Amino acid sequence: MNKRRDISFTQGNIITSILLFSLPIIAGELLQNLYNSVDSLVVGNFVGPAALAAIGVCGTLTQLLVGFFVGMSIGSTVVVSKAFGRGIEEDVQRSIRYTFTFSTCFGVLLSLVAILLSPLLLRVSGANQEVFSEALLYFRIYLVGLPFTVTYNSGAGALRALGDSQSPFLALALTSVINVALDLLLTGLLRMGIVGVAVATVISQGISVAFICHRLRCRIGGRWR
Repeated sequence: MNKRRDISFTQGNIITSILLFSLPIIAGELLQNLYNSVDSLVVGNFVGPAALAAIGVCGTLTQLLVGFFVGMSIGSTVVVSKAFGRGIEEDVQRSIRYTFTFSTCFGVLLSLVAILLSPLLLRVSGANQEVFSEALLYFRIYLVGLPFTVTYNSGAGALRALGDSQSPFLALALTSVINVALDLLLTGLLRMGIVGVAVATVISQGISVAFICHRLRCRIGGRWR
């Protein structure tokens, strides 16, 4: 397995190891929660107050979903880290495959259920009639990308179990830049309105999953079957 990014907790200064491992995680979670804030900033400048209010209403729901999936990633970390600790590469590959299969299936199922229940969820979160239609449109497009969010967090948990907390952060740093660029292109230049920022978020999340899958394949020597 590729060890270039590994951080060992059995050698060297434990405080230094903890800091080096945890700082990218903290920064990554901050970036993951900034998607909605960036959307709000772009929409507020290029669309108008109604669209800005619509995204604000969805913010609580999207942050709740992100927090839930971050918690799920801890479970991925536990499963993969146990296999990695046994030192059997086939077990590591199997645990990663199971993690990704479950994450993808669960993400798709949850996405479909949430899309159906999105009017109810928005009413519970306090969306008024003036912004309801735009909030519903934004939230449903965001939910299309929900499987990407689930899979990214599970993959990030698997990488952290292998001692690599930098790759998930790099994935989010890269896709945050892409998200900003797409927001400006789709909403600022092409005038797609609230649809533009929602589509930009989904595309960025998809790219983050591709990056994480690539890193996982590299970490296990390209033999992830």
